Amino acid sequence: MGNNGNGSAEIRILIDGKEVTVPEGTTVLQAAEGAGIFIPRYCYHPGLSIVGSCRICQVEVKGRRDPVISCYERAQEGMEVMTGSTMVKRVRRAVMEFLLLNHPIDCPICDTSGECDLQNYYMTEGLHRSRLEHPKINRKKATRIGAKVVLDQERCILCSRCVRFTSEVTKTHELGLFGRGSTEVIDIIEGRPLENPYAGCVVDLCPVGALTDDDFRFKCRVWYLEETRSICPRCSAGCNIQIHSNTRRPWIAGGKRVMRLKPRPNPEVNRYWICDFGRYGYSYIDGEDRIRAPRIREDGKWREGDWEEILGALRSRIVALQDGGNGKGIVAVPSPWMTNEALFLFDRLLRERCPRALVGAMRGSGPAGGDGFLIRHDRNPNRLGLETILLGDGGRDADPIHILEKASREGCRLLILFDSGPEEGYPVDLAERALGRAEHSIVFGTKGKPYMEGAEITLPLSTHAEMEGTYTNHRGRVQRFWTAFPPVGHSLPDWKAVSELGRVGFGLDWRDDRASDVFDALAAVHPEYRGLDYGILGELGAPLRSCESDGMSA
Repeated sequence: MGNNGNGSAEIRILIDGKEVTVPEGTTVLQAAEGAGIFIPRYCYHPGLSIVGSCRICQVEVKGRRDPVISCYERAQEGMEVMTGSTMVKRVRRAVMEFLLLNHPIDCPICDTSGECDLQNYYMTEGLHRSRLEHPKINRKKATRIGAKVVLDQERCILCSRCVRFTSEVTKTHELGLFGRGSTEVIDIIEGRPLENPYAGCVVDLCPVGALTDDDFRFKCRVWYLEETRSICPRCSAGCNIQIHSNTRRPWIAGGKRVMRLKPRPNPEVNRYWICDFGRYGYSYIDGEDRIRAPRIREDGKWREGDWEEILGALRSRIVALQDGGNGKGIVAVPSPWMTNEALFLFDRLLRERCPRALVGAMRGSGPAGGDGFLIRHDRNPNRLGLETILLGDGGRDADPIHILEKASREGCRLLILFDSGPEEGYPVDLAERALGRAEHSIVFGTKGKPYMEGAEITLPLSTHAEMEGTYTNHRGRVQRFWTAFPPVGHSLPDWKAVSELGRVGFGLDWRDDRASDVFDALAAVHPEYRGLDYGILGELGAPLRSCESDGMSA
């Protein structure tokens, strides 16, 4: 027994003949997992308390007559563990037979088919014939227990993950275990439907098909799904997610590409969870109202074209507007939905061509405040990035309402407006008046909104699912997201759109081909981002320099 340098003792155990050193208090299952040895589990989840009820994780320990529950048993110095012995195989086979005794043969119609641990472990641990001579016990099937969650009691194996989640994580206590023995079931407490802000997480936790998501039910088989690491943009928490998309079979689900969103574990941000506001807030990505092509208003009518053509048509006017290179009379309203890369390029554009431009950014908030857990009152993904990169200069006005009101009263020579996300962020009347008073105007956005009809040029932006980039969450953690599928129409990633504005519209000699190169340029000049790059950010992100000693970044 030794010491790991943190004050806690370390112990040595043997697992399948492999020596493993772990901190004292580590369970056998955790020790095996750290050594790359997988032990089947149902009830165990690292974000919940340990109950040891499913029994599938039992292992053999030398010197013990009976198998032990590995998720509950603590490792001890000198312990010898066998995870695949004859005893272990016999026990797991018996557990699988017990769990499947009354389980319905719903695999052909079950949404969880293909990612069900009951199926997977049957193939590796079971492969037995049923010895049941009596009819299976019938229970409730396909019962809606919340706005999005459907319960099938016949498929439930009573692992109790969902019950522990509502009692330990959300502390809303909607679910419970009722009955005893063969009559025991999971159900909602009478008069208390499962409608807390994190209800969808119980579907993620369910290892079988007992809890399914009504938003995903019967839309797509899971083996058609492609997984992409991303960041939820629906508030400043920056929860890590996976985008599950189906682009190879566009006829499924009416051609929609995004099938569902799932949480991606990050102990520094969201642990294992996401809220329902973020989980179900993806419909705008494949919405019919997406802006698909650049367009310019000529003689009162819209004309579409490519980026080079539309921005080129305005270039001579933009050059004339720069007023000797200082940009006086230009109003710019960037968005906290923009990536760090886009904000950096826009800041560089303003400094090089429009140093006297009025600059502000929409603050925006959602329909409800924060909850002290994950949901933040600020419903923008990159507020801190915007303030750090673009509004750090004290000469810039951080209040867009103030500068839009001024533009609506006095007019301006050029208004550059970045839309503030899928919800209505700008006061519509104010935005319309400001656009109406501007000599020239450019609006960047992902989806069409009424006030955009007053613009001279509208330019389509990709959603976060259609590009790569980084956001900085409200605690200063810089996090990367990846491209799930190509953009719709002629839309561009926001950083590429700003680059095109600088190159074509303002005549700058810019050649920005990769988001990583733009981020490297940001990190080279901005002290808060110094030392960071996409490799360092990895899958879990890294803090700004001023936040390195700050704890959990959620």
